[in-house]
Amino acid sequence: MNKGLDRAPRFVAEYVLFHELLHAKHDVLYGRGKSLRRAVHTAGFKKDEWLYAHSREAEEWLKRNWR
Repeated sequence: MNKGLDRAPRFVAEYVLFHELLHAKHDVLYGRGKSLRRAVHTAGFKKDEWLYAHSREAEEWLKRNWR
């Protein structure tokens, strides 16, 4: 975890940890063709991300307070 989260509210640090753990659950998808673009935050990932009880508040806090 980032040391900057030491100053964040607990629910924000928990949200970031929850987000990172979702990467273990959801595979990276690769596009077809020349680009082979990676899709890390897929629709399923984002859907699961909202299962965290304070996801909306954490996202808002991060937008206001994180560079």
